[in-house]
Amino acid sequence: MQAEKDPSVDRIAPGGDDEAKQLSDGWVRRRQRIAAKIESTAWRLFAERTYSQVTVEEIAAASGCSIRTVTRHFPAKEDLLLDFQRRKNRVILQAFAELAPTDDPVPAIWATWPRLADREGESLAAYAMWGRAAETAPEVMHRAHGERRSGIQAALTALLARSLGTDPDNDVQVHVMAAMLESANSALVDYWLSRGGVDDLGSLYETVGRLPRLERLPDGG
Repeated sequence: MQAEKDPSVDRIAPGGDDEAKQLSDGWVRRRQRIAAKIESTAWRLFAERTYSQVTVEEIAAASGCSIRTVTRHFPAKEDLLLDFQRRKNRVILQAFAELAPTDDPVPAIWATWPRLADREGESLAAYAMWGRAAETAPEVMHRAHGERRSGIQAALTALLARSLGTDPDNDVQVHVMAAMLESANSALVDYWLSRGGVDDLGSLYETVGRLPRLERLPDGG
């Protein structure tokens, strides 16, 4: 005979769905605050002492939490650097996914990056802080760059192919164009990070945008 189900299992929290949602949202915000504190503390320590010289135990102590709390939010030490870049990558990829195909895709693609920079505002300071920490961990930085490059190139290749009405499996040009755009943006961002984020990103994008524009490569023949 099947045991009778405890009705408390499905009981709605006091106040109904709205209160349950508020409690859930509050818990999510609390977790986000804890993760943000751990992350920023780790970046500060990495920048001061280098990535390899800082332990997870030291990060936990400086963050005022347990080692278990740190590893619950960041299972691997490298995640303290990679997670930030991955969050930024998701924002960028979403922005490109929302771009409609156009007959002149290059200006639309290039304009997306400074638009995102304007929208993020204060988080640019966090990006500069991340850069100072990440440069002490070349192997992690290399992985972060690789993930960014492959994801963005794939998204741009698909967008360029849709815009130009071509098959990316049979047109090397869209792959080359995507790689050139991604490389130009990466060079700009790396330059900005290497200078400590002191330059206005919008001005840098405008300067690079005045360079001879990348046009669709001519058909072979």
